[in-house]
Amino acid sequence: MLYHELKGDYLREARRQEKIIFDIEQSDDGDVVVSVERLKSGEWSNIKVLGLSENKDFWINKDVARYFGKRSVAFDYSD
Repeated sequence: MLYHELKGDYLREARRQEKIIFDIEQSDDGDVVVSVERLKSGEWSNIKVLGLSENKDFWINKDVARYFGKRSVAFDYSD
């Protein structure tokens, strides 16, 4: 745990999550697809993208969409 803290992994993950939330909030579209950069080989992460799925009909996606006043929310990995 200390290793990842010193390496900046937690801060990087927090910023990644903040960007996803910001993108959802700021989208003018009712159907939001957030582009998420795929982790590089060997890159550490202990957080799945806020529990979101690429499937807009997944129950967490539906709840997130409802919370932000959107019709749907999903993510798409960008390479």
